[in-house]
Amino acid sequence: MKSQLPDNLVRFNVYMLRDHVARLIRIAERLTETKRRDVRLGEALEVALTAGLSWTDRDILDLSTPDHQADHWLQVGPVHRRGGEVLLPSVLTR
Repeated sequence: MKSQLPDNLVRFNVYMLRDHVARLIRIAERLTETKRRDVRLGEALEVALTAGLSWTDRDILDLSTPDHQADHWLQVGPVHRRGGEVLLPSVLTR
């Protein structure tokens, strides 16, 4: 039986660099120790995003690597939204 997601959570699949996943695992392990319960990787990602998204959009975009230096994103292939619903900011704020 599928469980219902809380309204403030969105589920999606994502590609990530292995070293970022390793770092998120370390954060999740520390959160587990701090909270004294099992912690999902998504919770560690939320903590990391909260820290990173405290920066301005411009500062975050300045961290972007040019395609010729990070061609792994091009190797993943094109973005396909096969019948999926595109989540616009206006939809998420409802």
